Amino acid sequence: MKNIVSRRSFQRICQIASLFFINGHFNAFKTFSIYQGRLKSVFLPVLNCHSCPLALYACPIGALQYFIMTGRLSSYVLGLIALFGVTAGRLGCGLLCPFGLLQDVLFRLGSVRIPLPRGFTYIKYVILLGVVAGATYFLAIPAFCKICPVAVLEAGYPNVLLNPPVWDRLFSPLTHQFTGWFFLVKTLALVIIVFMSIRIKRPFCRIFCPLGALFGLFNRFSVVHIAVDKNNCTSCQRCARICPVDLDIFKYPDSPECILCMKCTTCKCISVEFRTIPMKVRRHAQTR
Repeated sequence: MKNIVSRRSFQRICQIASLFFINGHFNAFKTFSIYQGRLKSVFLPVLNCHSCPLALYACPIGALQYFIMTGRLSSYVLGLIALFGVTAGRLGCGLLCPFGLLQDVLFRLGSVRIPLPRGFTYIKYVILLGVVAGATYFLAIPAFCKICPVAVLEAGYPNVLLNPPVWDRLFSPLTHQFTGWFFLVKTLALVIIVFMSIRIKRPFCRIFCPLGALFGLFNRFSVVHIAVDKNNCTSCQRCARICPVDLDIFKYPDSPECILCMKCTTCKCISVEFRTIPMKVRRHAQTR
């Protein structure tokens, strides 16, 4: 139990530190403006809306959509995404994402737990290909940003509240520049996800997040990964019970669903390792 608490505390410390590191433009409370400095040309491996008044960095999905929308891909954007993916996979989802922190907190408020059918986890890949790539390219708009519930929470409401007169904008949601029909759609999506988060572990990360889908593709090859000692495992299923995405790490140690939160490493048979040689070479060396 002590180990579980320490792992959870480590995760919370990382999440809270990341929240303030990514959203550290506190001068917005004085200037009522979005940060436009040099850091906005950089993005981190988390889904954090760049239009948030407090945001210091760009959103990787927003940056990707911009270049898809213009019909040309940036080697800088693709290279940075690949660097994050190959280095750490979905580590940002488990330890850094502010919206992941919100879902973790909401889940602890609930009493009735609902398991998520495995088939639902494929929806985020449909969103990645159909909305982030397809709709953005053909409609020439940042399609996912238009419906993203993270955007309405981190950017929509703060921008309305920080740009007076507040009440006129709150009561005319169909005309204000920060609101409109998409604002209402995102608000509805946010409400649904909030209620889902009370009953289901990390529903947005597992069902809807295109960034999680993108970085999940790198889990099998990332330098940081979860290793399982199957020879000494007793199949107690403790790792599955404490996993925030209900993953059986014994069967799927490199699953794209693993968010590398490291909670399962409380088990002596599970550890965080660093790949330094290709997987085929590593496996060959282990069988000798």
